[in-house]
Amino acid sequence: MTHRQWPAVTVPAIPDDNAPLPPARRPTRWTVRRGRAIAFVLIGLALAVSLLAVYATYEEAQRSAAESAAVNERLDLLEQERAERTRQRDQERDQSAARDAEVRRYLCSVLGQMPAGPSDLEELREALACDEPGVPPLPGAEPPPGPTAPAPGPLQPPPASGGSSEPPAAAPAPSSPPPTTPAPPATASPTPVPPERTDRGLLGDIVCALPLLC
Repeated sequence: MTHRQWPAVTVPAIPDDNAPLPPARRPTRWTVRRGRAIAFVLIGLALAVSLLAVYATYEEAQRSAAESAAVNERLDLLEQERAERTRQRDQERDQSAARDAEVRRYLCSVLGQMPAGPSDLEELREALACDEPGVPPLPGAEPPPGPTAPAPGPLQPPPASGGSSEPPAAAPAPSSPPPTTPAPPATASPTPVPPERTDRGLLGDIVCALPLLC
């Protein structure tokens, strides 16, 4: 009989913890160059990002300065336009006030030349405040009618040299009296009838107060 031979079983060796370690692997030249290239690339990228950030900040500052200058210029233009409009408005108001004062003086002078009578004229004068001292007369307007100075009489010749300064004697009266004519009967002056008052307003009263307009 033949005996069966079993295959031999190899048992792995148990590592020894106290065994010396293999020598460390030294980096090759290619590994060193690759590391240096990667480092240079990273440093370049960092510098590029920093420069881009600085440039972006500079551009933002320039744009902000340009916008501020444009806004300030626009504000200056608006201020100048507002000042010009204010000056024109003040000038127009002064011209309108001057025209109103001239029309007021003219109307007051016209009302002063009209005969007193209708109450509408008095109301119009009160509305125009013609009696106030601050209303100067219209230059070139005729003064209102008033008492006129008496006309001077005929000039008498001066007394002759050596004569008396007494006035000459009056002429003797005629023997027969001159015929007298009867005086005309006194007639009552017609009372002015006030015009019909309508709701025309102040402007209508002013216009209708002038002659030949109503």
